[in-house]
Amino acid sequence: GTTLTANTDIDYAGQQSGASAENVRNFADITTGTGNTPVTSTSAPLNNYRTQTATSVVTTTSTPVIGVAKELISNTFDPADGTFDIVYRFYVENSGDVALSNIQLTDDLAATFNPIASGDINVTSITSTDFTVDGTFDGISNTTLIDNTTPSDLAINETKTLDIAVTVSPGTDLNTYNNSTTAEAESARDDTNTTNDTSVNGSDPDTANDGPDNDTSPTPVTFAVDPALGLAKSINGAIQNNADGTYTFNYQFNVKNTGDVNLTDLQVIDNLSTTFASADSFSISTPTSADFTVNASFNGLGDTNLLAANQSLAVGDSGTINLEVTVTPGSTL
Repeated sequence: GTTLTANTDIDYAGQQSGASAENVRNFADITTGTGNTPVTSTSAPLNNYRTQTATSVVTTTSTPVIGVAKELISNTFDPADGTFDIVYRFYVENSGDVALSNIQLTDDLAATFNPIASGDINVTSITSTDFTVDGTFDGISNTTLIDNTTPSDLAINETKTLDIAVTVSPGTDLNTYNNSTTAEAESARDDTNTTNDTSVNGSDPDTANDGPDNDTSPTPVTFAVDPALGLAKSINGAIQNNADGTYTFNYQFNVKNTGDVNLTDLQVIDNLSTTFASADSFSISTPTSADFTVNASFNGLGDTNLLAANQSLAVGDSGTINLEVTVTPGSTL
């Protein structure tokens, strides 16, 4: 920007008409204190004048400064499909001495979430009450977030925000992914005078209040699951004495998914040969379950898997397995 301080040439008498020379002289005397000799005659032709000339010109240059912060607002795992729904918020601040225009944010989500396939990264919304958003932003083929068909603006010391929601399907690529955003803008006085910044993690583009240039850090998001399985085993009902040296009872297995992710390849293993190692013998009936497909070949000795292959259990779900066992303890009671 330029500040101009000047006094311009003034012709007080030569351009006047319809006024007496004395009045013009009085006007000139009151208005100026330097210049040529003032008019002194009340009847002389009004061809005398006096002037003031420019005394100083001071030029100053404005400094546009933009800062940007990026905050992870939420990260929610959906066990039904294994996706993560995340929300980022951008904070854009003008900490310079001139208004800004044509503000732009750039965010490359394909680079952020590599090696996750681009098809598994989906922007579900982009919203702002401060900017006109670019609805075609996908973070892959289009990485700019603001539509400047009508140039955006940012006043001195003003902060504006913008949110994006993204759904990511990482599959087995569970990890921590770091994301950075760049912001750029132009001086509202001179579009060749530009500014840019790389984001800092959080909600304040300039935490130390010393300019945003030295505040740069990525915003992390972690994709992780917490699988957990609970198993309880009990004797269901009374132990029956068969009066022939054998005893029959029913084992009941209760299985529950207590984690935050669906479980696959579920298996319950019971080695009865270890349990009844000191008994003379034992025998079993085929396990039963209303919740799982059982392994009809289970014998508790060479085959210790109670369930068939490819069993699953959704988050929060539980299932029960029953197994009838007859034991001949012999002398070990």
